[in-house]
Amino acid sequence: FRTQQSNTMFNTLMELQPKGLSSDGGAVSSQHIAEATANELLEKFGEKSFDVEDLVRNLDEMGPYQNVFIQEMDIMNVLLAEIKRSIKELQLGFAGELTMSEPMEDLMNALYMDRVPATWAKRAWPSLMSLGNWVKNFLDRLAQLEEWMNNPSEMPKVVWLPGLLSPQSFLTAIYLVSHGALTSFSYNFGASYCCIS
Repeated sequence: FRTQQSNTMFNTLMELQPKGLSSDGGAVSSQHIAEATANELLEKFGEKSFDVEDLVRNLDEMGPYQNVFIQEMDIMNVLLAEIKRSIKELQLGFAGELTMSEPMEDLMNALYMDRVPATWAKRAWPSLMSLGNWVKNFLDRLAQLEEWMNNPSEMPKVVWLPGLLSPQSFLTAIYLVSHGALTSFSYNFGASYCCIS
């Protein structure tokens, strides 16, 4: 309870800080900081996306692991599309080509305050990280999926479970594959096994 109150108090204090001056007395507005952050994020995520349809066409066999990773890629594509869309819209607002709407102002303030924008958080995993740490985490998640995409017919030797949006589905895939292997083994070779509790 006190932690939540402290976080609320510090967030309010940060929002009350003057947004037009830098520490050396030069004028740096919140818009300039948000614009620089937006450009940096667009550089990082501008070319990122997963061609899931092409991947599915090229797969010889769709197993539980492939289903999990393809679902993860679909969700990441939705998040990447929202990040790119909202940043491009904000850049048009900065350029004066669009009127700054309330969602655009919310995005600008979130970028200035180093917070994850609400529209992104709604499509992403639960997180209390600052925007900088969230972006690094997101890049790590994308790297895991890109690594799997290089060899989609095999399961990676190491999977970072917290890097998945739905780790339960991956654990279920492990269960299905191992249960299927045990069942086919017992049927094919007439072996019997039992569980000892």
